[in-house]
Amino acid sequence: MMPAEKKKTLRVAMISVHGNPLVSDHELGSDGKGGQNVYVREMGKQLSTMGCDVTWLTRSESDLEEGVVQLSDTLRCQYITAGPQEHINRDFLYQYLDEFGRKVERDNFDVVFSNYWLSGYVGLTLGLPQAHIHHSTGLMKYKNVAMPSIGQTRLDIENLLNAVCDVSFCQTKMEMASADHKNGIILPAGVRIDLFQKTDRASSKKKLKFDENVLNVLYEDVKTAN
Repeated sequence: MMPAEKKKTLRVAMISVHGNPLVSDHELGSDGKGGQNVYVREMGKQLSTMGCDVTWLTRSESDLEEGVVQLSDTLRCQYITAGPQEHINRDFLYQYLDEFGRKVERDNFDVVFSNYWLSGYVGLTLGLPQAHIHHSTGLMKYKNVAMPSIGQTRLDIENLLNAVCDVSFCQTKMEMASADHKNGIILPAGVRIDLFQKTDRASSKKKLKFDENVLNVLYEDVKTAN
């Protein structure tokens, strides 16, 4: 009997230009640090346990963010210097994307998993099979807020990503229906079940010291979407 062929490890370039997965939890909620950072962190960690070799590629924002941080044999974070090593709002990062892309060693990877349109643009320059997730889209955002000067560029690149990426992950049915995708699939955002579980309403109210006979309304001050 022939020995079973060893399954090849898929080398994933997980690009998150402005969403560093290694930011501390207390930084979440500040400019450019939020849900995308957490998504990239948790998705990368999971993929690294499922036969993938994952490298997070993110922009350095200080001289303390240099080189490669190895987390396990199959998971690491590589900081790339593109533009000044300081925090820059994502609306002003486009001018540094070509520099970022030139510093990615494409031969080290089999596929790209890009996050947000900035990272999607970098992914397109690498010429590798590409999966992409928008996290938010300009098409939806600019219905509610004024379009910035970079807005049309964002819309053009998002349309290009939808048209050419090998797979586009849409988090909602509305996002899926809002554009034509080469290969769109719905992949809802996940939940860490080690932190969040379904509980009994009555016991939860008691634990929170809520009056059972009073309607309690939860209000959250939501930051502006990406």
